[in-house]
Amino acid sequence: MTLGDCIKEYRDRHGLSQRQFAELCGLSNAYVSILEKNVNPKTGEAPAPTYGVYQKVAEAMEISVQTLMEKAPDSAVSIGSKMTLDAPAREWHPEVYNLLSSRIESVPEAATRSELYSLYDKMSATEKDKLLDYARYIIDSHKRRK
Repeated sequence: MTLGDCIKEYRDRHGLSQRQFAELCGLSNAYVSILEKNVNPKTGEAPAPTYGVYQKVAEAMEISVQTLMEKAPDSAVSIGSKMTLDAPAREWHPEVYNLLSSRIESVPEAATRSELYSLYDKMSATEKDKLLDYARYIIDSHKRRK
């Protein structure tokens, strides 16, 4: 099931139009349509919504982000401008760890930590909460798979 399938199912159960659901979660009607169709008209590929999109949709559905991600295992999650975690990578967190590790191994650990602290310090309280929620999700999912 994709994120779009989850949205469509929720809308149908609650008698909501795409526009109503879009307003409920703070997304554009066009983006909700892209999610439901599971195709980006510009690329012809499946969309890779950000964690923030998952959070908005989860809040609108009154469920946790973790529950939503578990309900939508066939959707990718974008975690930045250069990297996307597809469904298999999210499912097997050791692979995700290796992927992330390989991306930052070229940077000395101290520099990486310094950059992370610098970025974290620039975030709003809401952004920090989102980041911590996502980090907890990854760690909890990894623990459950051991």
